[in-house]
Amino acid sequence: YVIVTNNDLSDTTGYPNNWSDLIFHRQQHDFLSGCIVTIEEINSCFDYYNETTIFNDSASHLREFCKDAYLDWNTEYILLGGSWQTNLESRQIVPCRIMTDRYEGSSYDSMPSDLYFSNLDGDWYYSPGNMWGGGRYGANDKLSELLVGRIPVWNAEMVSNVIQKIIWYDNCNNETFLRSSGFLGGDLGWTSTSKQYMEEIRVGNGSFSEYDGFEEWNTEFPDYEINTLGRYYDADYSTESDAVNAWKNAINNNELCLISHLDHGSYSNTLSLGSGSTLSNSNFFLGTSQACLSGRYTSGTSGASTFLAESEDQGAFAMVLNTGYGYGSSSSTAGKSQLQHKIFWDYFYANQTTSFDNWRLGQAMQYTKDMFSSYIDSYSHVYSYVWYSWNLFGDPAQKIRLNAIENTAPVVVSASPTNASINVSINQFSLSVFVYDLNGNKLNWTIETSPDIGNSSGLNESYGEKTCSINELDYITEYTWFVNVSDGTFWTNETFTFTSEIDLNNNKPVIGIPIPVNNSSSIDVWMQNVSSFIQDPDGDNFSYSIEGLYISDSINISQSNGTKTANCTTPLPFDTNITWFVNVSDHRTYSVNEFFVFTTRQQYIPGIPFGFNAVTVNRTAISLNWTKNSSTDKTIVERNSIPSWDIGEGIVVYNGSNNTMVDNSLLPGINYYYQVWGWNATDTVISDNFSSINSVTDNNSFVSFSNSNPVNASINCSLNLTWSIDLSDADGDYFDWNISINSIYNSSTHDVNGSKTILLTNLSYYTVYTIWVNATDGFNQTNEWFQFKTKLPTDFDAPRISSVSINSTNSLEDSTSYPWKHISCNVIDNFRVANVSMNVTFADNSTSNLTLTQIDNTNTWVLNTNLSFMGNSSVIFFATDLNGNMNHESIELFSLNSSINMNSEHDSLDYGNLPTDIYSLEFNVFNISGQFFNYSVVTIPNIGSASGSFSDNGSIIIPVSDISYETIYEWRITFEYDITNFVSTFTFTTEDAPDDNGNLGGSGSSSGFLPPETPAESEGDDNLPPETPFSPQGLANVEMGKMQTYTVSSWDKNNDTIRFQMDWGDGRMSDWSDFVSSNESVNFTHIFADDINLNIRVRA
Repeated sequence: YVIVTNNDLSDTTGYPNNWSDLIFHRQQHDFLSGCIVTIEEINSCFDYYNETTIFNDSASHLREFCKDAYLDWNTEYILLGGSWQTNLESRQIVPCRIMTDRYEGSSYDSMPSDLYFSNLDGDWYYSPGNMWGGGRYGANDKLSELLVGRIPVWNAEMVSNVIQKIIWYDNCNNETFLRSSGFLGGDLGWTSTSKQYMEEIRVGNGSFSEYDGFEEWNTEFPDYEINTLGRYYDADYSTESDAVNAWKNAINNNELCLISHLDHGSYSNTLSLGSGSTLSNSNFFLGTSQACLSGRYTSGTSGASTFLAESEDQGAFAMVLNTGYGYGSSSSTAGKSQLQHKIFWDYFYANQTTSFDNWRLGQAMQYTKDMFSSYIDSYSHVYSYVWYSWNLFGDPAQKIRLNAIENTAPVVVSASPTNASINVSINQFSLSVFVYDLNGNKLNWTIETSPDIGNSSGLNESYGEKTCSINELDYITEYTWFVNVSDGTFWTNETFTFTSEIDLNNNKPVIGIPIPVNNSSSIDVWMQNVSSFIQDPDGDNFSYSIEGLYISDSINISQSNGTKTANCTTPLPFDTNITWFVNVSDHRTYSVNEFFVFTTRQQYIPGIPFGFNAVTVNRTAISLNWTKNSSTDKTIVERNSIPSWDIGEGIVVYNGSNNTMVDNSLLPGINYYYQVWGWNATDTVISDNFSSINSVTDNNSFVSFSNSNPVNASINCSLNLTWSIDLSDADGDYFDWNISINSIYNSSTHDVNGSKTILLTNLSYYTVYTIWVNATDGFNQTNEWFQFKTKLPTDFDAPRISSVSINSTNSLEDSTSYPWKHISCNVIDNFRVANVSMNVTFADNSTSNLTLTQIDNTNTWVLNTNLSFMGNSSVIFFATDLNGNMNHESIELFSLNSSINMNSEHDSLDYGNLPTDIYSLEFNVFNISGQFFNYSVVTIPNIGSASGSFSDNGSIIIPVSDISYETIYEWRITFEYDITNFVSTFTFTTEDAPDDNGNLGGSGSSSGFLPPETPAESEGDDNLPPETPFSPQGLANVEMGKMQTYTVSSWDKNNDTIRFQMDWGDGRMSDWSDFVSSNESVNFTHIFADDINLNIRVRA
């Protein structure tokens, strides 16, 4: 078993797995000896060089190495561990050979094929065509010697990911998953469907019925039945997308292990799932597919790399994919890729039956290629093409499994010396056990010892006695020896012990002089160590240990006579009996053991401080004093704003050895609480309780404000003034202050009582100003605001009124009355307008006064109203400014009558459902003032318009045309004269379109391509044909065999319904569509079968 990769990937680090892990796994799991060989080592071997240039590239060197490995090493399996992307050097890891089918007419006439490295006879070079392989009747070796697979990776992470999946599958014990299968079929666009193809593989019949399928296997071997319910075919779903989503969900739910697939594909689309990045399965599968190009790793990141190595926790453990096209028949299931696919599964189900040791991917691929090679020189070049194209991407030594591991672990018996033996001679020279495996598997084993007196191991051995030579045993020593045995699946681990003999002529060591003396009392808890004098009468070196609770174990070997110590864990517990032990062995006789006891002193607990007193000094300080109690080294004082708390929750204001302190930097008028504890520094102990006291600091006076000038809320103030105010602090504190108004600012720091001012100039007329005053003495802050209002400017001019606009919405039902909706005018004043109003005198001499509203401080004043006017009315607008100056403008209103003129006689008109035979709109205008006016008329949607200048009272007629059914029309008239603009708006709605009782959608003839019958036209209608349709909207570059969608539309001047028909340009035409409304879109679908340029057309 040989893995070929490059130097960079031969021994990767930083990830869980590398190629060495896979070598070890194959040794343990399959008992295959293996090694890693780099392409750099192969290229540097002179024996692989050839004087002919064409046979001297890296791929040729690799093939020569494969021959060597096969002949000299008895190699069976070669795994090519690397990709080879032709246009990217960083991804050129292990070379490939590009085979060419000279009969293929497409741009994909060449493809990488690893047959070059498995079939080792000949040189594969077709000289007449200067190409490798050459297709039918080419330079092809039809029978293989090696079992070859490729994993197209290019970095350490990808290596780790794929190895993790390979090992996961070998160890999988989920029998439900192992026996699950999936049959996936997309939309081919052919007469024969992917369902027919895949069902032939599942059931095992059809064009190549001599090859077994899944169900034939299930019938013959029911104890190993494979679940074949995972069938996902485009033909069984509403859309191909639904089918793809269904089988993606099944994969993600870990329901499919052995997958067969047929659909269109590319190197960026495998199993119809793109790159597979959306998968989330955690059980890894074998994917086999007839789709085109899915494994074309020479073109970039193909499915061969993404499904195997892009992720460690999703995807496949192996794939069988095309590096070129897959070929099938559009009219039957007699496809060439189909035949090869069936032979692959036939290897397992018919050829091997239940010889599961031979269910390896490499052997299945060898069987498939050797069987299929008998067809490659037949009448069709396609046999040879798909023979090159279908490649194994995975470990060729990997077994396909249908059952969980039923192996039993190896057995270890007859240990010598027996477990827990004593008085074993120091001259013992070996250890031995008998190992065997009930399944008859070969065994890997190791024997190891502690202390180390020897070790041994064996690889791929039969059952029997296994021994380990030992030497240099010491007296009275316990030895442990470990036996580990594996059958490639399970490990058995056994542990045995024995103790060597004692030296009968030896004197025991002596333990004495303990420190502290045995049974001592009142020992300090900070004692650093204990010690004892140890002596061996024979002068032998010895091992000793000193240990015990609160003693840090001291263990030493090969020691001579003397005092030996061990550190204590300080502080020791107070008032406690502590026992410590001394153990000594000179390793020639039994060990000596002694124990000693001492008692620690009681803890120093400080007393509670007493006589705790607090005296207020001033606004910012409080004096504290107390008396220390017994066992107290220091006093801790904390301050807080609450009466009681635990130590550490307050602010520490004192930690020292004195009995008094002053707490400074406090705030005035605050009640402060204090607590005091005693502290013992020797034992780091706080007193059990505390003393407490509280005290209030003296109050502080705020800075006060008085005598503002001008006084607050003054009016008619000058535009230039000095504003002042008196500031005073009753405590005589210095203070900071500032006065601000808008962006004007004055301030001072560390100031004293007195008047503070701010100079104000160029203020605005008739404006309220707010002045802010802020002052602080460092303790409290005072903030107040004051206002004054400046005077009005001198102004004797009245406001000016202009641009009066009146809008009304009129009813055609009652043209003598119309409501005003919106009134506006412009008013300009030298300073500021106070109010604007209007007085209306109606035709019956009644009046109404209305007030207008100003818009956002502009010159525009508006009024929204629902006043209704009949007959002649007049309006007077009034405007007044802040100085009381007033102006007015009088306006005479228009009287307006409207009518709609029809081609036909009508008993009555419903303006919400008017007939469409309207030929003009008419107004009778009467301007009460008698002035000439300008007018304009527009319609929305546009059916006519008119305008005029310097017009007099009378009738205005607007011709209209192209009236549509079911349409709301707006009719807007604008009159202008003097300063006034009148806008009146009318609306009406046309009737519904008549019902279409003509053709209901027949095709016109049995062929389906004749124009349909059109709806019956009423006699006398001037019908127009539909407008030329817009160009069909859809893809301009399409994939053969994939359904495409195109959208068409048009419109009809008569607002008739429309049908469409497509001419696809390939000799085929669509059926006529159903009738649709004018401007409504229609979708057509079509599958293009040929790779040619076509012009498609639509008619309406």
